[in-house]
Amino acid sequence: VTTRASPELLNFIERQIKEVERELECPVCFEIASEAPIFRCEEEHLICSQCREKVVSCPVCRVRYPRGSHKRLRGAERQAERLAEMYKERESLLLSL
Repeated sequence: VTTRASPELLNFIERQIKEVERELECPVCFEIASEAPIFRCEEEHLICSQCREKVVSCPVCRVRYPRGSHKRLRGAERQAERLAEMYKERESLLLSL
């Protein structure tokens, strides 16, 4: 059974996507951190893998990153996976309009 997507459902998905995109926005390059690895500072602020290599302190709280291995933000990595699924769902809804 094929059903048509309602504009309300599409609007809901769009709002959810925007919310997750805001959470995954890198404070340095302002791009969406959409794939692992996604890194963090000691205060749990996100930074994308490309920008993490370029800075020595968190752009949000200014705490210096520790030397050695970078700490990953696993929750953000899961959110990025969820965002990819939401993009697919939105595409599917748009095709059913």
